[in-house]
Amino acid sequence: MTSKLIYWDIYEIQTKETPIRGVMLRGRIRKLYLEKERNVLVENTQDKEKSVRFAIPSKEDPSLIVEYLHSILYLMPQ
Repeated sequence: MTSKLIYWDIYEIQTKETPIRGVMLRGRIRKLYLEKERNVLVENTQDKEKSVRFAIPSKEDPSLIVEYLHSILYLMPQ
């Protein structure tokens, strides 16, 4: 039995001043994608401060996560 591999497009969210690690950002993204029944991988970066990386299957439209990030990141306390 063979199965198809999932190919991923990887994106990075980075801020200049406000830390985004430890503010439940990863969990919020995961919850959004679970509710929409879509695949996502989200992890804090180890090599950069104030950064989070996420991946969605290749050729999938990233607009869902982009719009969601704009809505929550602009509303987060400073």
